[in-house]
Amino acid sequence: MPPLSTGEAFKHLSGSDNVIVLEGENLACLQSTLRDMLIDLAAWFEVCDIEWFLFGGSCLGAVRHGGFIPWDDDVDIAVPRASYERLRATFDAAMGDRYWLHTPEDTKGNELGFARIRKKGTVVRGREDFDNQECGAQIDIFVMEDAPNNPVARTIHALGSLAIGLALSCCRYREHRDFLLNLAGDDANLASAINKKAALGALVSFASAETWCKAWNRWNSLYRNPGSRDITCPSGVKHYTGEIYDRAMMLPAANHAFAGIPAKVPHDAKAYLRQRYGDYETIPPASSREAHVVFEFDLGATDGRS
Repeated sequence: MPPLSTGEAFKHLSGSDNVIVLEGENLACLQSTLRDMLIDLAAWFEVCDIEWFLFGGSCLGAVRHGGFIPWDDDVDIAVPRASYERLRATFDAAMGDRYWLHTPEDTKGNELGFARIRKKGTVVRGREDFDNQECGAQIDIFVMEDAPNNPVARTIHALGSLAIGLALSCCRYREHRDFLLNLAGDDANLASAINKKAALGALVSFASAETWCKAWNRWNSLYRNPGSRDITCPSGVKHYTGEIYDRAMMLPAANHAFAGIPAKVPHDAKAYLRQRYGDYETIPPASSREAHVVFEFDLGATDGRS
């Protein structure tokens, strides 16, 4: 069995009494909050000359639906490494009154290989918020790294990223094994997969998940060449080798509306979506759509409908 992601476990939870399924009015309110966040951030990105574009499901939603995928509960954006460093350096002074910025480099206890911007005054406690008290509505920030042109250098960069990323994932399973087993409930296959990955985590437990996370981020950022032919997103769902894209296909970003507001998508968004999803225009049947669940949900005074 391939390594199981934490997100995969949560696909089994929609029938549990311990979770809130994001649908109907709750989902509509959350999407409205995320839209307002994106308006805020896009304006600030423009002022600070931060390159960005909608990524993954958010790009798919923009092109296929003109906004959110109807059942989606977050916003994913990607930024090149240089823009990400500017974002880190200036965010708190400019936006810290309204948002938290969580990064692999700067946030204590962080175990994710990508950054998140979360809205203060809201609570959307999801699958990675084991002990996180700053768990507001979120926009995920994925860093696009330069991929070496030299095949040997690229292989080394990729294998290192995959190995450290696997160590991080297994270590997280070990550290949060009891929590994940509780989620698995009576699903024996899921519990077995969790136990196997937690056992692998014991082999790398000489370092914490947080330490592995920082090491993974450092490794991924080692190669810097803005003139390289390709770029990659090691923290993406398909990891380093599955997230390699022609730079000219992704940058410079193109203008595209998202839920009625100005946004950015990859330079050739349709080519990106074909590479990422294949037949991206076909809407999957309801039975194949992931149920998005959280443990706590409160959009606070920012949205009276929560």
